[in-house]
Amino acid sequence: MIKVLLPFIFISFFYASTHHYQVEFMGINVAKVSMTHRDTTFDQIPATIVEFFASTEAVSNFFYPVDNRYEIIHSTDMHQILSFKKITTQPGLNNELFTSLKDNLPYYHDSQVPISNEDITIFTLFHLLAYNLLDNEEFTIEREGLQYNAILIAMGGNDSLYKYKLDLVEQSSKNKIGILEHTDIFTWAVFKKNAVRTIWVNTSEQRIEKCNFNVGLFSLTAEYLFSDE
Repeated sequence: MIKVLLPFIFISFFYASTHHYQVEFMGINVAKVSMTHRDTTFDQIPATIVEFFASTEAVSNFFYPVDNRYEIIHSTDMHQILSFKKITTQPGLNNELFTSLKDNLPYYHDSQVPISNEDITIFTLFHLLAYNLLDNEEFTIEREGLQYNAILIAMGGNDSLYKYKLDLVEQSSKNKIGILEHTDIFTWAVFKKNAVRTIWVNTSEQRIEKCNFNVGLFSLTAEYLFSDE
């Protein structure tokens, strides 16, 4: 536990740009989310750290408290995932997940499951979109040992605000097994089968402006509030 927490504590002392978001579930304010990034080096490789923090608030915190932290480090040039950490707490579920670099690949702790050089995470995708660094409309997103074919479909926009639809289809393979039996509620919502995922990107401000995930009758929305610079 201490080994996992120390990186979060350590990087908090560095200057970083942070965007804050309000999360609504079915139109009701349920949580706050922040996204932070900064430049660093990892194993002598120029890299970027992307952090996400999500926690419930008010009435939601009483009925269904959630406290999630994610940290992704990817190389600056090729955006290869170098490290992934996740600490999530919600009713009936406490997850701690992290990787170790071996043979130039990050492997999930106590497993033989790596994150491939070509794969990105959903959090990396948000960063690449915000900074207009995504080269392809089709790519692979990795989630805790599973891989998804991803297609990003442009839905129009203006000079600075662009709307996208993200389609995800899990790759079928007998050799692919999720590292976690049960994931956190936010990851579940994003990767839920048949979900409709819409992302608005503000390229002039280099940030995600809004995300909406619809699963049947349920809707989860994160919308930009303000930034710390």
